[in-house]
Amino acid sequence: MKGTDRYRIEGASCMYGDRVLRVGNVSVGGFYVETLEPPERGAVIRLPLSLPQRPELPIVGKVAWVNGRSHPRHSALPPGFGFNMQRIAFNDKMTILACLRKADPASMRDR
Repeated sequence: MKGTDRYRIEGASCMYGDRVLRVGNVSVGGFYVETLEPPERGAVIRLPLSLPQRPELPIVGKVAWVNGRSHPRHSALPPGFGFNMQRIAFNDKMTILACLRKADPASMRDR
């Protein structure tokens, strides 16, 4: 598994403010959040990650890039933002890796 590999994990979501948002893909270092109202690029935010049949994982990280509606950076992805994990407990990181190892290889995305 490479750090650039992205996997779709059905049922993955995160909390941003009072909204539950779908997580479009997950990698070793971050994930993609689908939303029409992304935070600004560079913002450091707390995004608790929910994975199927796992407790919520508290994560703090940085908005790495924004995929806007009017000027999408990646047209194959819906509007949203890329999130780089910066503060995550070791056991929580291992939980993410375990989910990625179980993910269907066909779900891997190139972005």
